[in-house]
Amino acid sequence: IKTIVQRFLQMIVVMIVVTILVFLMSYKISNPVYLLLPQTASPEQIAQAEEELGLNKPLHIQYGIFLQNAIHGDFGNSYFYPQSALNVILEKMPATMELVLVTMVLTILIGIPLGVFAGAYPKRLTSKTTMTLSIFGVSLPSFWVGMIMIYAFSLGLGWTPVSGRGEVGTI
Repeated sequence: IKTIVQRFLQMIVVMIVVTILVFLMSYKISNPVYLLLPQTASPEQIAQAEEELGLNKPLHIQYGIFLQNAIHGDFGNSYFYPQSALNVILEKMPATMELVLVTMVLTILIGIPLGVFAGAYPKRLTSKTTMTLSIFGVSLPSFWVGMIMIYAFSLGLGWTPVSGRGEVGTI
């Protein structure tokens, strides 16, 4: 029970730290008012929009409001889609689960056997090649790997759509 309580407390601390980091990063990246209003908006319109959204309040107050709303299940409205953020998350959940499932299957069928083989026979060329490729793969930026995979599997081989979940060969 002591271990469970410790892990639960650690989870709470991690969740608070992550929410603070995400909140601060989103605060530093851009003011959402500039995304919502046209570029020709006057300073008065910008100030009015910031007041309506509560962005003119001190940062710690904004975070407190965000945390209180999140605890009650209110994640606010999306700045990009005309609906609640929770609805956007739930709408994208099936595609996310598909990616998780495919990743788990590939890991179980390919990654684990290759790792066991490389660990069991470390002197073999195939083991050294496997280790080199896995270190190389982990070291590359994920956005770059994603672009290369889109190029290879979508544009080159035609196995997958370029974007989204539509038919192959469509954008």
